[in-house]
Amino acid sequence: MKMLENFIKNLNENETISLEPFSGTKISDDTALCREIQQLLKGMNLYRGKVDGIYGGWTREAIQQFKIRQNIPNPDIFTLQTAQRMVEIANLNKSTKNNSIAKQYPNLNTPQGTQDAIIEECKRQGLNLKPQIAYVLATVQHETNNTYMPVKEAYYLGPQKAEAYRKKLSYSPYYERGYVQLTHNYNYHKYSKILKQDFLTDPDKVLDPVMSLFILVHGMMNGAFTTKRLDNYVNHQKTDFLEARRVINGKDKAQHIADLAQIWLSKI
Repeated sequence: MKMLENFIKNLNENETISLEPFSGTKISDDTALCREIQQLLKGMNLYRGKVDGIYGGWTREAIQQFKIRQNIPNPDIFTLQTAQRMVEIANLNKSTKNNSIAKQYPNLNTPQGTQDAIIEECKRQGLNLKPQIAYVLATVQHETNNTYMPVKEAYYLGPQKAEAYRKKLSYSPYYERGYVQLTHNYNYHKYSKILKQDFLTDPDKVLDPVMSLFILVHGMMNGAFTTKRLDNYVNHQKTDFLEARRVINGKDKAQHIADLAQIWLSKI
């Protein structure tokens, strides 16, 4: 993020850049800076175009959605706060790849430690609204059967029966793993690239609580699992815990998880 970092150094605190014109601004006329912004936003599933440094409608829309998601006011302008938050997220992704967040969450081996870590990781990645955090906690509570530990698909059958079941799955060995049950080789490939880990050769690496924690929050925030993002259903305007299940698995157990989320909301 060298271009963004240099951009921050040269941007006045109260300076604003309109996102409307496609030429004549510090973003539209700086191809390298625009490319860096596009790359970051593409990694968040916000930018749909080519990473080419050409500022246009898709780039503008992606920046606007980024600001809305990050609760930064005035989505039609680019500000110092916007650039700083982009750099923070880039550094977050870098630190996660280096596994440095393991030191930040030393108690992932206990339910309480995991709950605390989920809350902090949500805030760290930009899920700041309490209803959003409550829904992430409720999802983990359900998916792990109240253990708050990364699990494998069909774990409830017992070791031998579960292993026999998994071997018969059409998508084995990329069956469900983690706090939020990552599934299918394309998702394992996706997070191998994001986290610089080889989940394809060793899928069980997803069970590392640090890896699983990042995947949980990042996936729900960016729509990595079903293309549906949590902020589609839980945002400043509405809190739809029932429909939010579409982020993970259609409407399966939607009411149950919505009820859990409501309980969590009263606690945090």
